Amino acid sequence: MWSARNSRTSEKPKASAPVKLPGTIKQVRGATYPPLTAPPPKGAVIPSLGASSLASLSSPSGTSNASDSEETRSSSGRSVAGASGKRTPPMASSRADANCSRANGSCSPGPPQSPSTTEIGGAAGPSAPPLSSEELRVQKFRALLSAEVVDLPRLREMSWSGIPPPARAESWQLLLGYLPSNREWRAATLQRKRREYCEAVPQYFEVADSERSDYQQKILHQILIDVPRTSPSASLFHHEVVQRALERILYIWALRHPASGYVQGINDLVTPFFMAFLSSHLPADRPHSREDVDEVEPHILAEVEADSYWCLSKLIDSIQDHYTFAQPGIQRMVFKLKELIARIEPKLHNHLVEQGLHFIQFAFRWMNCLLMRELSLDLILRVWDTYLAEHGGADGEADVASDSPSDGLAVLHVYTCAALLVRWSSELQKMEFQELVHFLQHLPTTGWSNKEVGELLSQAYVFKSLYHNAQSHLSCNS
Repeated sequence: MWSARNSRTSEKPKASAPVKLPGTIKQVRGATYPPLTAPPPKGAVIPSLGASSLASLSSPSGTSNASDSEETRSSSGRSVAGASGKRTPPMASSRADANCSRANGSCSPGPPQSPSTTEIGGAAGPSAPPLSSEELRVQKFRALLSAEVVDLPRLREMSWSGIPPPARAESWQLLLGYLPSNREWRAATLQRKRREYCEAVPQYFEVADSERSDYQQKILHQILIDVPRTSPSASLFHHEVVQRALERILYIWALRHPASGYVQGINDLVTPFFMAFLSSHLPADRPHSREDVDEVEPHILAEVEADSYWCLSKLIDSIQDHYTFAQPGIQRMVFKLKELIARIEPKLHNHLVEQGLHFIQFAFRWMNCLLMRELSLDLILRVWDTYLAEHGGADGEADVASDSPSDGLAVLHVYTCAALLVRWSSELQKMEFQELVHFLQHLPTTGWSNKEVGELLSQAYVFKSLYHNAQSHLSCNS
């Protein structure tokens, strides 16, 4: 970025004995002067985030036997300048400079700025068309993600209001702590984790049915039933290759997490990861279809599958009691939602009680599947941008008032569900039991866009700000 200055004197210079002041230069009215600083050299390399960032990370750039302790240290790297754990209110525009991402005191340049039209000596310079707001957001994420050590608090702050699709895969993996924030360790980490998953497939999945226990056969049977039902509105998940990948992910996860095993609803949670990571390798100018999967190289599909497995594991690790016996975490969230509505919207709460409608009858699915069945998959990706920004991630500093930093996602989800009920409060208060059940199990969100989702999340943020610290019983850990 370079600037030009047009400095003019306020008085005409006298012909005799001009008075010289230290450090000043007298300039002639109407003269044209060159810029005070030189423009950037031609051919300067500008870091950018490509659409296939995961593929570029898969090539090893370091030793593959990096220890977990080294990965942990690099994952918790902090920015020295401008690293703040506080988040700005949602829907507020960021004022950060898109050209500079500071990490460990160094500055990573963003894309070069076109010179604006500036009057210099009465002449107008060249002008480039202004960038759209979406292009500016992409530039900001590119600058942030291109740093040698990503500023995770800043990434959470920017992600809260939504992540541009080209930056979503890498941002999610960083927010969950799957990728280390230190760029130097990422290639080795990805190579090691992907190889570990690849080795688990023949060990757990590709075995004869006669070698499976009754428990394992029961789990596999349920997964084979649930996978074809997963995301029925997204044709991409009807592809046989994608369905086989989901079966492997869910079965291996269940066997490696015996405390919970497989629970219906977990199949819904893996689809946002698979879609976000696969979308990095699909055309961005049109909706995705099952035919697009045939154009993706097999090794890319294998990487997407492995990354989806590990990110699903990271997510469920923070809410594992949602899927253990009797699902106490979900029971607790439903109870908190009921108490919250009693405070925020007492008339609606009383009406639901009078009609004999228990919150567990409609809200259990909201909590179990994180609204996956209430919103389209495209909108779920937007919701998860915010949810993962609230997740504790690698450095454990989610901006929530809870005993555990990883509970940020669960806490905000309760308030999001409350915002849904409040949104339709007046309509719900006019309905009787059967109408209430049908409405709450088939929310009218078909025509929703990112605008409505943004409003919903903003309302949830307001509710959390007002009520989360007001009473200890509104904490999901109580």
